[in-house]
Amino acid sequence: MKKTIYFTFVFCLFALLGSCSTSESEVELEKEKENLFEQKFKNKEVIIYTRAFRSNGERTVGEKGMPVKFKFNYNINEPNKLYFEMPEFQFGNMPLAATISGKLDIINKYVDAYPEKKNWIYFGSRSTKATAGSYIYNEKGDRIQYDSSPSAEVNGYYNPNTNEIFMDINFKLMSVTSISPDQPYDAHPVDQYLALLDNYYDIHRQIDKVRNKMFNFSNQSFNATFTDAENNSIDLAIPLSFSYDMNTPNQTKGKLNPIRFELNGKEYTVVFDGDIDFLFNPDPPIYQTWKTPIHTKLLQCKMPRIAKVIVDGQTSEGAILTGLWRSSDWLGDNYQYANLRLTEMDIHFNQGLKLTINVGSK
Repeated sequence: MKKTIYFTFVFCLFALLGSCSTSESEVELEKEKENLFEQKFKNKEVIIYTRAFRSNGERTVGEKGMPVKFKFNYNINEPNKLYFEMPEFQFGNMPLAATISGKLDIINKYVDAYPEKKNWIYFGSRSTKATAGSYIYNEKGDRIQYDSSPSAEVNGYYNPNTNEIFMDINFKLMSVTSISPDQPYDAHPVDQYLALLDNYYDIHRQIDKVRNKMFNFSNQSFNATFTDAENNSIDLAIPLSFSYDMNTPNQTKGKLNPIRFELNGKEYTVVFDGDIDFLFNPDPPIYQTWKTPIHTKLLQCKMPRIAKVIVDGQTSEGAILTGLWRSSDWLGDNYQYANLRLTEMDIHFNQGLKLTINVGSK
């Protein structure tokens, strides 16, 4: 009898404690915040600036990214759910358009990896995942589904005090992720979309102008250091030429006319000519880049047309060129590149000779 009473007491105690706890799936919004969500998110289409990433780095430019249309809907009769949709997201040279939609859980407390969002309201794919898709267009302009993923993840935050929004999305498709950095939720009317998009592509045109200025010069003198395999070195002024064509925006042509010098008692002749690719290299890594305006481009040439080192009449061919150009400053609302400059450049010849170019002397 005592055992029966004891187990009954323990069962009731656990039931009471369970009824006092709050799970993520329960309604947690106060009436005031329910009304706010209905006002802000019911049948709303807004523009949110978004930065896009793929496995090899960021594919958008600018500190905020590109303007993207988002659709939201909130039903006060289902107060802890928020419907969202990104109808079309196409960026860079990506041939496919990505989409994503889903019903997100609203949780009125801090969730997950952003400690600075403790006073924000969380919404995300907790109980169910979002659905992402990709589309191509045929010659008639019809949209045809290419691929889909039912396991996309969304983590968003809304600040009811400042009317700011933040979103972190993993499409689980084509290695695409996106960050919508902190910004006013409904600052831009939808009818401004085309104008904002045109301003965004102005940034690309600015980059072309910068590249055209930076990577078009002929036989310009640079201070450089040649270092052999035994770590002997010599400093020289070398003539370097770059030729950039806006029709091939992902590369520039680099050329080093024959240079002759003596190092450690040996006679050297060095020649280089090749296409140098612009590659994105996030700095710092992807999930911090939305917080910082620092952008870095990697310069790389692995298969030059000509790369020779002739030592005392013996010829060795092949080299790899690497370098960096970066912007550490942005100016104005259009995020024009302010201090974009070449910061490093090396050529490692297969023979063992290394050429370090002091680009700061340009």
